[in-house]
Amino acid sequence: MAPLQQTPAQAQQPPRPSKKPTPNLSKSKTSDRPSPSLSPAYTLDTHGFTVLKHASALCSPPYTRESWNDHNLRKANHYPEIEDLMLKVTGAKKIMILGGIARTRLHREPVPPKPEDVQKRIATGNNTYPAFVADRPRVKGFEENESQGPAKKPHIDFGPVGARSTLRNWRQDIADEAADIIAAEEEAERLPGGIKENYKGRRWGMYGTWMPLSQVKRDPLAFAEWRSVKDEDLVRYVLRPPGINGPYETDIKLAKAGAGHKWYWCKDQMPDEVTVLKFDSESEKPGSDVAGGIPHYSFHLDGSEDKPPIESLEVRVVAFW
Repeated sequence: MAPLQQTPAQAQQPPRPSKKPTPNLSKSKTSDRPSPSLSPAYTLDTHGFTVLKHASALCSPPYTRESWNDHNLRKANHYPEIEDLMLKVTGAKKIMILGGIARTRLHREPVPPKPEDVQKRIATGNNTYPAFVADRPRVKGFEENESQGPAKKPHIDFGPVGARSTLRNWRQDIADEAADIIAAEEEAERLPGGIKENYKGRRWGMYGTWMPLSQVKRDPLAFAEWRSVKDEDLVRYVLRPPGINGPYETDIKLAKAGAGHKWYWCKDQMPDEVTVLKFDSESEKPGSDVAGGIPHYSFHLDGSEDKPPIESLEVRVVAFW
């Protein structure tokens, strides 16, 4: 990893007011540049993130920006690239794509749902998710009527409960691959100390990759060092997405303010610079020093108000050892 440098203090302003918990971002973030090699395990395991050099075929001719909107082109090009990259980065034996999110517009604060809509979501599943397709990765944000803006609330994509329920419910082929893991977890859960102290199955983990589709000039992605975020800094937020057996309960973790949080970002990030963030089952073992999930979000960059919206693609995967 290249040397780290402090960014100007004005480079971070707190997100717009929200009822959800957000961190105090008055302190400087650190700029993190990509590793020139595929040997960043020390940063994934100790910090929970890394930034890698990787140029997607879809970023070069004959492909154009519009090529990213084509599911078949992403399936034939980008998904295999991510699988190969993550195999090399993690040392896992198998990588499976969960899905992705394209972000192509400016941020808008969400409108609170009506009470009757909340009840409908509880009954039918969270309708902000893409339509359920049982046999392929779920992706949202590429269709005009489902455009997504940058995520402005610091969050972790999966809490431990959410990761386990996703493993079981997201897609049938993933649940089949994880059958031995699920059985080992259920056996451990029946014993005193539960999964944390008794799990003997193989290692698995969930990761997110994030790459811009053009150079980042506004709303860059920031990510917090794992060791600097305490459990008491996190609040569980429950979701009910559709699954192979109907809607199921999962969760994300939202980050509250924390004076000790250490935030990093990749200044002027380019399309061939891929950020990798993680959740790892190894982090829950007693005495483990392996990083678990880390908070991340897009922050406001002073002086960027006249810049076009950031365009990015996030792909989430599950890794099996």
